Formats: sequence, structure tokens, C-alpha cells
Amino acid sequence: MRKIDTKKQQAIQQAVYDLVDADGLTNLSMSKIAENAHVSPATIYIYYADKKDLLSQMYMSVKSSLDQGLTETLDQGIDVTSKLKLALLHFAKYYEKHPKEILFMWTMLHNSTEVSDEANEFCRQRAAVVVELISTAIREELLITSDILELQALTFGSLSDYLQNGGANVAVFVDHIVDRLIY
Repeated sequence: MRKIDTKKQQAIQQAVYDLVDADGLTNLSMSKIAENAHVSPATIYIYYADKKDLLSQMYMSVKSSLDQGLTETLDQGIDVTSKLKLALLHFAKYYEKHPKEILFMWTMLHNSTEVSDEANEFCRQRAAVVVELISTAIREELLITSDILELQALTFGSLSDYLQNGGANVAVFVDHIVDRLIY
């Protein structure tokens, strides 16, 4: 049994982030990942059964990391509006430190067939706290729309675009987002 080399495993993961950032999932292959990570293709199979396993494990890891502390953060809010702002600020804080990981997560979210059912279910369960928050806002008729995809685009999508384009005053932008969503 080979010893786990965390540096090689991190290099493999970073290669995936870099390749997805550069090209999306188009033509993502184990050989390209290995070349970018400066390891042999066989090395990848020490850590992952196949590409789907690699993407699935990484997807769950990023989602876990992103959501770490989210429940505690939301508990600081006094109402739905403040909790929405806190959720967006939590996301922005993570995005600012890990932009390629967020891009990877969005890519996997929109290409769910590329990851295992287990990974998709894990990420759905981890998102339950935000889904419940948005559902509460919809039930209380606080939002300008009840369309989940539209809400995702107006909130996390807008914030992602803002951060990706170098937006600086995140708290003010989050206030604008939430103010436009709330009646």
C-alpha cells in the first residue's frame, strides 16, 4: 500500500481547479490533470477511483468548507432580511479567499451528472439551511419573486459576478441585492 502524499493530492486538486477555471469541464481528463499537477496519471488513481470520484470528493469538500460556520452565522440574524444578508456575506468571504473553488462548485452544481448521486445529495443536504431561509422568505411573501432560479441568479449569481469583476465594497453591494429582493 502506498503512502498518502498530501502535497500530491493537493496538487491534483489545484490542477482540477485551474483546468475548470480555464476550460470548464470541456476535455477535462485524468491525463490533463496529471500533467497540470506534475504527477503521473497512475498517481491520481491512488487517491481517486476515477474522474467522477475525484470530482465528487472535491465537490463535497468545497461545499463543506463553504458551509462551515454558516448556521452559526445565520443565527446572528434577527429576521429573514438580516439572515439573507449574512448568508451572502458568508458566501462573499469564502469567495474572496477561494474563487476557483467557488467556480468549481458552481460548475459541478450545473453539471450534476459529472458527480455521484451521493455527492449531489450531500450538497443538497448542506444547502438545506439556505433553502429553508429562502423558503421562509417566500412563505412570508417578502421577496419580489418566488422563482428559486431567479432568486439564485439575483443573489449568489449577482454577488459572484460582482466579486469576479473586482467589486470592492461587498457589504454595500449585499445591502443593494437584498433591498431589491425584499418588498
